[in-house]
Amino acid sequence: MCLRSSMMLIKSHTTRMPVMKSAEEALLTLMLLLFVWSLALGTFTFCYAEEDHPSDICCLKSIKESLEDPLNSLGNWNFNNSTQGFICEFSGVECGHFHENKVHNLNLSSIRLKGNFPRGITNCTSLVQLNLSHNHLSGPIL
Repeated sequence: MCLRSSMMLIKSHTTRMPVMKSAEEALLTLMLLLFVWSLALGTFTFCYAEEDHPSDICCLKSIKESLEDPLNSLGNWNFNNSTQGFICEFSGVECGHFHENKVHNLNLSSIRLKGNFPRGITNCTSLVQLNLSHNHLSGPIL
């Protein structure tokens, strides 16, 4: 009789329902935090300037990823290329020297771009002229 009651006592203490509930709550909380974090990260473009990935490429990626382009005017901005000067062939982009990935002039006027002013524009370190007129941009100009 004593053995049976101790087994019942052990059985009642090994119930996993409260542990499962805590694990489910922790998982739900983690998923919610990851969702909120992904929303926050979605508004920024992270691009690291390295020798094989110049800052001007980061600049253009940021622009393309942060703006709506209803006319697909930036459709030829394909970053899956690694040849020197490939960004110089992008529509609206002019480089100082074709063999370098250095943007000197960026003319994206009147193509109905929408969104906040792209923060990554600061990565275009060689930029001399910028024309974003006649689009639907908002927010601070950095």
